[in-house]
Amino acid sequence: MENSEKKLSDSKVWKILEEVQKGNVYKISNVDNYNYSYTAIGRMQLLDKLGNQIVQVQVHGQKQ
Repeated sequence: MENSEKKLSDSKVWKILEEVQKGNVYKISNVDNYNYSYTAIGRMQLLDKLGNQIVQVQVHGQKQ
């Protein structure tokens, strides 16, 4: 986990968010976000990746 992600996950505000408490958080790395976000195709790929994570949870009941 990257330092900025650790700061976020350790923060009091993060811990009280309802969806965080329910486990409805899908993490992507900053590298993926950074690399994919420059182009429309990259953003589509990033959304596909996130969508696949959500489907994985719905089908198998587990996060990757």
